[in-house]
Amino acid sequence: FTIDNPDEHISWHDFITNSLTRPTRLFFTEPIVLLVTVMCAAAFGQIYLFTEALPAIYTQAPLSFTTKQASLSFIPFAIGLGLNILPRFYDRNLLKRINARNEVIKPEHKIRAFAIGAPLLAIGLWWFAWAISPAVHAPWPISFLPLILIGFATNEFDCTLAGYMTGSYPVFSASAFASLAFVRAVVSGSLPLFTNQMYQGLGANKATTILAALATAFCGAPVLFLKLGERLRERSAFARYSREAEKWMGSFAKERGKVVGSSNSGDDLV
Repeated sequence: FTIDNPDEHISWHDFITNSLTRPTRLFFTEPIVLLVTVMCAAAFGQIYLFTEALPAIYTQAPLSFTTKQASLSFIPFAIGLGLNILPRFYDRNLLKRINARNEVIKPEHKIRAFAIGAPLLAIGLWWFAWAISPAVHAPWPISFLPLILIGFATNEFDCTLAGYMTGSYPVFSASAFASLAFVRAVVSGSLPLFTNQMYQGLGANKATTILAALATAFCGAPVLFLKLGERLRERSAFARYSREAEKWMGSFAKERGKVVGSSNSGDDLV
């Protein structure tokens, strides 16, 4: 296997060093890894943010829920997470159509549903931001409904983007996931530390509006990945090596299959 590897290292010292630094290199030098990591960390981190924000929102006037009543606001969030199974039926049908045409599955095929999840996250957050007190005195069911969209979109971010990154860097997916997991853990652990201060200082409406504005910026990511994703991978040494390695392994598997088949035929003749 003589493909030019942009990340080839020989000594154990180099191997250990780059096992620690490669995730950092991918994060800062690969636009796909950077964008996927930031979006997944922000989407996943808001789950932890809402564990602090939702009780504070619903226990204040005019709703004045008790702590137990306020915890019911997590039910629509959970419903949205469960509804994430619906796009998987679409993915399954898409896979069948691709296989029927004998086409190659591209990473972009894995993020079709993300093109729906991204705007739904923005819609859900904008809706929630201006359906809660103190600026708006709407009945509590009005503010529960957008939480379904938020829950659905949050899970869609994590599910589809992870698959997209794996498809883009199959050989280096462990390193790419290492950077994602680290940033996601830091964001998820940090957001609850200042959620109460943020919501008390800005008010629930303005604080959630900041989240909605960030989610709105993410709406351009599906277009970027679907239109320019292949071009970004062509310019990436890591992605090119992964693609060539997959081709080599596919060819090797076919040749091995032929050898095994020939040997089995010989055994049958004997």
